[in-house]
Amino acid sequence: KAPHRLLELLAAIIAFGVQEVPFSQVIDAMWPEADGDTAHENFKKSLARLRKLLAVNDVIQWQDGKLSLNRSLCWVDVLTFEHRAEGIESLVVESNRSTPVPTHTLALYTGPFLGLADSPVWAHVGRDRVRMTFVRLVNRHCDHVQTAGTVDAAIRSLEQAVAVDPQAEALYHRLIPLLLAQGRQADAQRHYQTCMKACEQWRNGVLSPETLRLGQILMR
Repeated sequence: KAPHRLLELLAAIIAFGVQEVPFSQVIDAMWPEADGDTAHENFKKSLARLRKLLAVNDVIQWQDGKLSLNRSLCWVDVLTFEHRAEGIESLVVESNRSTPVPTHTLALYTGPFLGLADSPVWAHVGRDRVRMTFVRLVNRHCDHVQTAGTVDAAIRSLEQAVAVDPQAEALYHRLIPLLLAQGRQADAQRHYQTCMKACEQWRNGVLSPETLRLGQILMR
């Protein structure tokens, strides 16, 4: 079993951009309470241990005070996901029409960055960024299938998406009204409860005004 702290260092490099990440940014994130010399020494030791753990020469490069993952030697799912998403969104802008989103692109998103459990504060920005990209892609896919007249397909896609990431609150805002429009009150209630539980467990119960509005509609 790999040491948790070393995997956290790897995750930090990925979260901060993968390429040319200032090592000072990683140190500040992972050893915020240590003094400069101690933090720097901790970083050097951890980096050496991580390189040994990965067992691939030059997979982590450190040059001019910056860290990079060697993309010719490793594959990072979140980077591939974001790269494909950029391509799809650029195509939508250029064509000015709804465009199908390949299922293999959506499948790259297997849940929140670093998982559903409590993640370090420094990971939140990256986690939210990738989640918002996922939400946009799912909505673009639903725009396309609904334009083609297949509402049921849109509902299935949304249900699959919230199963992958129960914290993707914005997707419930589309799913629940679609279910209600189809007369599926019980399913709408079930998904609303799932959304509430996810927010209680991972977001201290904070619900957006739109989610609260949907709750009021469901109570009528």
